[in-house]
Amino acid sequence: SNSIYFKKWKDLLFENIPEYIFLLSIFGYLCVLIVLKWSTDWVGLALRPPPLLDTLLNMLLDFGGSIEKDMLLYPGQATVQVFLVVLAFLAVPVMLLVKPLLLRAEHRDGYKQIELEDNSAEEVVEEQGDFDFADVMIHQSIHTIEYVLGSVSNTASYLRLWALSLAHAGLSEVFWERVVLNALELEGSAQLQAVAVFLAFAVWAGLTFGVLMVMETLSACLHDIRLHWVEFQNKFYAADGYPFTPLSFKTAYESYDKPDSD
Repeated sequence: SNSIYFKKWKDLLFENIPEYIFLLSIFGYLCVLIVLKWSTDWVGLALRPPPLLDTLLNMLLDFGGSIEKDMLLYPGQATVQVFLVVLAFLAVPVMLLVKPLLLRAEHRDGYKQIELEDNSAEEVVEEQGDFDFADVMIHQSIHTIEYVLGSVSNTASYLRLWALSLAHAGLSEVFWERVVLNALELEGSAQLQAVAVFLAFAVWAGLTFGVLMVMETLSACLHDIRLHWVEFQNKFYAADGYPFTPLSFKTAYESYDKPDSD
């Protein structure tokens, strides 16, 4: 939207759109596979659900290879994955080369002379310079490499939520077996068993609420917020533009041009 608003068509066509194509061709496709796997009745089909991590790795490492029957999610999967991988790899040279080459052709004779008006000094500054293709190319190379590698590493960072879910399941099983089941298997009189089960259930409920519901939920929430701001938002944030100025009546009053009083 910023590229459209500021009419930066080269950024939109040869930087933003290729970035979306690269991201959606691999990781957007993975999201589609997740929904497809969840919505398929594997028990009714008497099939083992294929692991999606292996599917994604085979899509990239075993390019063009056939897919085994127990790893197949839908008909024509091999053809679709080849097309998406080719699309993702073609997006990389577009991000890397097209914009610098267009800028080089546009500024072959150097930057055009422009006039910058400084409102505070009330003077006009003229500026003219040479176009440095090497500098633009280095900047675009850094941006492309950072985006491609960041897309992989940032997506892999979300595996920490998967690790938290495994830890949550493990703690739940330990609390249930070590506290409740031990109390149920306790030998003795009926009164002793009833007291033991009552106390064990109280301990189990306290541990479940304190550790699983409070500590684990807080940990998962903090991890999710960090992933959202660091890994997800850096795909769309660029450190340029105008600095944020909060609303202040004092600043607005001082910047207001008062009419000259006679």
